[in-house]
Amino acid sequence: MNVFGVSFEEQVYREFYKKTGIQITDEPILEYDEPLNSELKDLHFKSRSHPRQSIKRLEKLIKLHPNVPSLKNFYYTTLVYTNQEAKAKKVLQDTLVKHPKYIFAISNTILNLNTKEELKEKEHLLGSPKDIRELEGYDKPIHISAFKSYQAAVAHFETIMGNEAEAIARLDTLIDLNVEQEITDQIATKIAFQQIQGMAANIRKNREERVDSESKQTFFLESTTTPPKLNYPQVEVFYETSISTFDKKDIAVIESLKSEILILDLENIIEDSIKRWDVFKESDFDDSHFDFMIHAMYWLGHLKSTNSLDKVLNLLRMGEAFIDYWMSDWFEDYFYPTLYALGENQLDQLKEFVLEDYIYSYHRLIVAKVVAQVAMHQPNRREEVIDWFRSVFDYLLEHQNNTALIDSGFITYLLSEVVDFRGIELLQYFDILNEKGWIESNIRGDINKMKMVIQLPFHASDLSPLPQNIEEYYSQGYKSRKASAPPLADEDKKKMKPLLDPSPGDALVMQKYMEMFSTAFGSDPEPHSNDEDSPFDYYEPYDNDEYSPFDFNNSFERPQTYVRKEKKIGRNDPCPCGSGKKYKKCCL
Repeated sequence: MNVFGVSFEEQVYREFYKKTGIQITDEPILEYDEPLNSELKDLHFKSRSHPRQSIKRLEKLIKLHPNVPSLKNFYYTTLVYTNQEAKAKKVLQDTLVKHPKYIFAISNTILNLNTKEELKEKEHLLGSPKDIRELEGYDKPIHISAFKSYQAAVAHFETIMGNEAEAIARLDTLIDLNVEQEITDQIATKIAFQQIQGMAANIRKNREERVDSESKQTFFLESTTTPPKLNYPQVEVFYETSISTFDKKDIAVIESLKSEILILDLENIIEDSIKRWDVFKESDFDDSHFDFMIHAMYWLGHLKSTNSLDKVLNLLRMGEAFIDYWMSDWFEDYFYPTLYALGENQLDQLKEFVLEDYIYSYHRLIVAKVVAQVAMHQPNRREEVIDWFRSVFDYLLEHQNNTALIDSGFITYLLSEVVDFRGIELLQYFDILNEKGWIESNIRGDINKMKMVIQLPFHASDLSPLPQNIEEYYSQGYKSRKASAPPLADEDKKKMKPLLDPSPGDALVMQKYMEMFSTAFGSDPEPHSNDEDSPFDYYEPYDNDEYSPFDFNNSFERPQTYVRKEKKIGRNDPCPCGSGKKYKKCCL
């Protein structure tokens, strides 16, 4: 389409030049005489469509024109397409030696390397800085095919080297130039696949380096089959009524009891869930009879029985299976208000707990959340909370070889709590912990994004309300006081632009990332069982470039498609990503 005599492509190239200073053209760059130019144009297509028939023709032309690198690249392409890999590799190496600044030889060399060590050794081929004009020259137009080839090679290099932002920046330039979707999809898929590989490697590394603390029980009481002897028979109602049906009359009865003696009964009930655990876990769960422990926790919190803090923490020391049985997904709702009421003035005891060996990461986290909330509910204690987190981070760093303590899931969530109360004074730890490989990007997000959010003004929407009376413990009506997040101020929008307005490359990578998970583990009616339906597939590029021998299909190492043969993953099944967590607490 022409607008006032200017094609759409030309408009795009002009805008790109204004933005980057790089001149792009799609006009043929004719460097040779007419007969050779015609040969090159014909061979551009024939070397792909009829590679076997083109080999002899190319060998003859290369002897006649040994200084024409395009012929050697077409020859390389025919060899790749005819599965003559060893010969193709030698041709590529020879081309690069004789034409060290030839873009396609450089690009194909880079794209055929898949380890950091190999790529680092060949990084110099891309120039310094990695700008195609360093190779092609700053004073002449660059053909779109060469630019695509070079940008894809740099994106591949940065992806393997772990520089995701740099790779996406190269992808953005190709999207700006409106290049074929097949090419941008291939680059985005490569980046997304590398993200998934990195996440999996990080999970494997952490599983290898630490004992899995998620199922460890660290507190024990002598088992019994006998119910506890209670001082107040009225408290037996906890064993007969669920928390959802406990009404004002029941509350009034318990409120009439003396708190000192009532607390003894409540602590006995807490320990009963542990002592008779072997009995209860073999029974069918019935909340009208099995909510007794939650009743006890609510009342201990309401009575602010600070001396009972360790009794409540002992429940968390019982391990994941124990808490999951009694409370399932609601354990945070049950523990948070009680732990806050009992622990807000005992931060040292809370710190000792989160630094104990073998504690399940989510159980450490709910305790850390309480401390973070102290900074929000009681701003005058903010420095005390900052010191608490600082000492926790320092302890973790000092004991980095303690495999029973170092838990990347917990550490990642710990930073997220710092973000919530805007602990900007602790920003230095983000990079320190990330360099240790302790931050799991799949949990909270990219570390750089977390560092952006922490710099925004604190708002009450990050504060978790607390019950003001025992009725609110039961009704959970206090949650309605949760403030809504306000619109961002213009200045904050600028800071958050990468989050609120991701670049086209960012968005495309995320799309490919989600497609991979959907295909591998997800919601499709039928598992993808062939390459054509797989998001891991690398397609042939749309071949309409002038003399372009660049081919993603032969340059990228092709990942194997995951074919789901089992039934779909249940919420309580182990997560298929290999983290060791339940699906509902991980990738779900």
